[in-house]
Amino acid sequence: MSSLTRQCLRDLREGSTVDSYFVCADKQTLMSRDGKSSYMRITLLDATGEMSALFWDQGADTVSFSDGDVIAVSGVCSNSPIYGLEMRIEGLTRLDDGEFDRGALDLGSEA
Repeated sequence: MSSLTRQCLRDLREGSTVDSYFVCADKQTLMSRDGKSSYMRITLLDATGEMSALFWDQGADTVSFSDGDVIAVSGVCSNSPIYGLEMRIEGLTRLDDGEFDRGALDLGSEA
């Protein structure tokens, strides 16, 4: 990831490039329709809302993070006919305390 800044989910639109961090509210590992590859559907959360995101990286199953963890993501937003605005994640890293500004997430002590 390049320099990590704080972008708010409510400000993202179709075509927005994202390089920020969010709370993982939910993570599901799923199989593609053809059954040949797995991917993650992640619900991203910040104080301004939530967004569905897809991570198709071949190494997606090696990224270790859980619901409630803060993750840095890079990707692009697009409109899905099913999910509305969602992000296609191109890079993902779990962040440890001290690697991000928890106050910028404005979630209080719940995150």
